[in-house]
Amino acid sequence: MGIEWFGRWFSWAGARPDVDPSVLEKVVDRTDPRLRLLPGYARALRAGVRQSLTFSAGLGERLDTPLPLSLRSFTTERRLGLFFSSPASLLAVLERSEPLQQFFRSPSLGGEAHALLLMQRSENLRFGCVERNGEVINDVAHTVVSFDHHRIILPCPSRAALLEALPMRGLEVLLAIANRHLVSEEQLRAELEGELMRVEMKLATLPGSGALLAGTLPSDSHHLPDTLPALKRMREELQGRIAQLRQMTELTGVLKTVCHILEHPADYFRVSPARLMLDRMGVLQSEPADAADATEVTLEEVVLGHGKPMSRAVVPVVIHYDELMELRRDFGPVAQPTS
Repeated sequence: MGIEWFGRWFSWAGARPDVDPSVLEKVVDRTDPRLRLLPGYARALRAGVRQSLTFSAGLGERLDTPLPLSLRSFTTERRLGLFFSSPASLLAVLERSEPLQQFFRSPSLGGEAHALLLMQRSENLRFGCVERNGEVINDVAHTVVSFDHHRIILPCPSRAALLEALPMRGLEVLLAIANRHLVSEEQLRAELEGELMRVEMKLATLPGSGALLAGTLPSDSHHLPDTLPALKRMREELQGRIAQLRQMTELTGVLKTVCHILEHPADYFRVSPARLMLDRMGVLQSEPADAADATEVTLEEVVLGHGKPMSRAVVPVVIHYDELMELRRDFGPVAQPTS
């Protein structure tokens, strides 16, 4: 299989050498450096890298107007009060962002940072009371939306610079997904090989197996079947799954997996818009009458990977150094008196 697959790449005449070689080397470093042992690995990766960069560049077109992160914004932007519990919690997020702190430590970059705010959105069902047509109704189910696990990433001196940085950031995300996928395959193969070893040992202890085994079975073998036919079927199934995983975890299989993920970024990096109507307590409003005093929150939600995907809300933001200093003065740690 590996020879046929590489033959298709070697005969590919439509490749254009328009991908920086250093980007291709970054792909190898972030996934499996052993790929350099394969002839033609750079040519095999080029189409996927180009596709991923093009896909990631298109994400910038979806970004909304940046949300200012400042003390003043808590009075002018109701969304900020829904994303953060207080100005102090906003300050804590800004202070924890090492990329943002590094940005402001570089005078040449200026005092305005355009960045992305990542958050995890969660919804919880709570019961409360509502007033409808002058009547108070108790025990009404409310969906309360909250945002946590905030991160500030990719600070840039302008919105144009942020859009320019998005393609490489998107590629890095896809490489992290590919790396996680490869590690998961290796772990699964190791687990199945351990299971197969336990099956083989139990087979050797049963009458009629044709083998002699002295000693005791591993303590975690109690869940295995007790009959010879069932154990043989289990052994055959495990051997088949391990054979498939070995093909996938060999170098040719690793390269094929990385190429597949990079060539199909939309399958592993899904972006969809979200529009929520929330009251000041974060309660989701579904009835038009209830939404009269609600705040409209629009954001992009990113779902990464397969199996157990990671979901994050993404909002473009802008942070000014002077306004960060204002937050520090009003909500930073209180200085301890010196003796």
